[in-house]
Amino acid sequence: MGSNTLPTAKNMNITTNSGLAGDKSASGGKEKGYSVKLADIIERIFQNILQDSRKIINAISTKNAEAANILELQAQKIGSIEDKISSILQLQTLEHDEFAHTREPVDVCEEISLIVNNLQKIVPPQHAGDKKTIIETRFPEEKSPVKLNKNLFQKWIRWCIVKIYQEKPVLHVFIDVLYQNNELTVHISPKRVSGQLEISWKSIDWLLAHRYFELENCNLTRQKDQGVEIVMPAIIQYAPQISEHTDKGKIDILQKISEGGDLPTLSPIAVRIINLATDETSSAKDIADVITLDPALTARLLKVVNSPFYGFANEITSIPQAVAILGMKAVRTLSLCISILETFPLDGESKFDYQDFWQRSFASAISCKLTAQKLGLHIAEEAFIAGLTQNIGSLIFVRYFPERYGRLLKRYYGDGVDLSGVEEKIWGIDHAKLGHEVFSQWKMPMILGETILYHHAPETVPEDNTKLKKLVTLAYLSDIASHVLYDENKGANLHKLREEYKTMLQLEEDEIDEIMEHVTKETETVAKDFDFNIHGPADYAQILQNANIELARINLDYEQMNRELVIQKKRAEKLTNELQKANKLLAKEVITDGLTKLYNHRFFYELISKEFATAKRHNHYLSCIMIDIDYFKQINDTYGHREGDAVLKSIGRKLIGSIREGDFAARYGGEEFAIILPNTNCKEAEVVAERIRKNVEDSVLSEKMQKGKVTISAGVASFENQNVNKSVELVQLADKAVYMAKKAGRNRVISYNHPPE
Repeated sequence: MGSNTLPTAKNMNITTNSGLAGDKSASGGKEKGYSVKLADIIERIFQNILQDSRKIINAISTKNAEAANILELQAQKIGSIEDKISSILQLQTLEHDEFAHTREPVDVCEEISLIVNNLQKIVPPQHAGDKKTIIETRFPEEKSPVKLNKNLFQKWIRWCIVKIYQEKPVLHVFIDVLYQNNELTVHISPKRVSGQLEISWKSIDWLLAHRYFELENCNLTRQKDQGVEIVMPAIIQYAPQISEHTDKGKIDILQKISEGGDLPTLSPIAVRIINLATDETSSAKDIADVITLDPALTARLLKVVNSPFYGFANEITSIPQAVAILGMKAVRTLSLCISILETFPLDGESKFDYQDFWQRSFASAISCKLTAQKLGLHIAEEAFIAGLTQNIGSLIFVRYFPERYGRLLKRYYGDGVDLSGVEEKIWGIDHAKLGHEVFSQWKMPMILGETILYHHAPETVPEDNTKLKKLVTLAYLSDIASHVLYDENKGANLHKLREEYKTMLQLEEDEIDEIMEHVTKETETVAKDFDFNIHGPADYAQILQNANIELARINLDYEQMNRELVIQKKRAEKLTNELQKANKLLAKEVITDGLTKLYNHRFFYELISKEFATAKRHNHYLSCIMIDIDYFKQINDTYGHREGDAVLKSIGRKLIGSIREGDFAARYGGEEFAIILPNTNCKEAEVVAERIRKNVEDSVLSEKMQKGKVTISAGVASFENQNVNKSVELVQLADKAVYMAKKAGRNRVISYNHPPE
């Protein structure tokens, strides 16, 4: 052990013949990595050294206690070294991803609670007579797990807590956990201490803790309060808030889909067709051979291609013939379309209206294809399947929540509620993302999955992907077309459809109407060709008539509403002006003394606090004058409270007339007043105070009192050369000076900074 050479596979004898290279870990039979094997070997070496040390300690403890103590300390140091080496190797293992399979969702708050409870039970105070340290925790209501190596997390979060907990001056530890923006932040800090606290974080354990959290994509930092903060990425939850039957459970839809266990499965033939779709070397013969293996698929495909929707003069009798006439891509897309339709139910329980869903989907598909043909785009079959499947994510929601999701769709079709927004709010994911995830799991052609993802927001498609942009635009418009045909508010939807078609595709109204008329005629027939029995939409001429009546009514309503808005706007403006005046008056009343119209006691302290902070920061002068009316009780008793109030008002006016702009006068309370003089030293403040005193003495302040009948005592205190620490102290010193003036005979000014001899 005296060598400085670091252990290697060679000098530690780790070879394929050593019996260690093929070791299996206890969890799952996974072969141990080099770092794990190395850690095992070092642990055994240190365990042997510690066992030998214990034997020596036991042998000599009865003869030489001092030697036994020295050996005991050495054994502890050896144990500490072993622990640190073990930690280093654990982190090396984590860095090489040998622990990746052991990462799992960890409830951070639960783990911290277990550690805290354990510490409070078993860890004694550090020193005899010390009080037991209190640990206070605050956790968010929402559970937000983090994917971590649980054992290593327990070790290093405990180290962070214990590091602060066992510091002698620390009496109270606060652990605050906050969940925000998909991040979990843990703040561990000393809340209350007895004496000077200096926590040293400069140690190998700090480096190891910092490295561990770094390897877990977390961030451990020291804080100014001598605590630590750990920021961890939480697992993004896509779990719905309510289950269909219990209204309590959670179903993580996305997780179920990603695991594949609860996902609708395509037929083996469909899977093979998808594989051929992504294989650039596949030929028309390959596609035809695979489709022909499935007689049912062959029959349904031939039925579709021979339908009036395609309008071929001669009957197509075989798949090779269909491929030759329609093209390989069209036949492949149609085959996928048929396979997808077979995967989902045509109808079901009354909790969800499958009939309505599929008739809208077929209308969208036909609209999508006809528009592509109208524009001369060679993506007609892709457009058809894009229009048909753009809302397939909704059927995944229906698998779990048929009744609730059915109600949501009715609100969407009837009231135009933000469907994606509500889905995101309830389940954490919308039907577009869900459909995209399904197509990704099925390994469908990428462009179809991305069309589903973007079909509600074509403006978000990257501009350089022109084919996707076209397909998404077609799907987006076809979805609006289905609303025109099946929603109640046809007028508003038709207006939107025409505007969007004109803006996005530069098609005129007559061209749009032509497409829509064909959609209404062909929807029911095409659906039957795919073995779907649905009701087609009403005649388009009737739809147009109803929509135009609705639009006319909307226009009339708009004009009436516009007139009402003008009237309401004028009323609102008048009300706003009145409210502004009332608010200004109220704001003034809140800070003003009702009798003297000077600032009140509460606002005086706000002002002097701000002025004191400014003076202290810039090392400026600040003076405060406190004033008390002499023998004011006798005035009230002799002349009455009405005359007393008249005196208070008069003195208030005298104060306002005696100070500069930028100075502040306030009624402190009762017969007391206060003046704040920024940028004024003590000598200058004394001059102001004396001028006010003389002005009061030489004035007639009430009809019933002669000149000189009312006098005041004033006290001055100034902030000079940082002689006062707080604004309240300055006020107290001025108040003491008033007391000195009264004690000296009243009707005078005394400065606390320059008291009389």
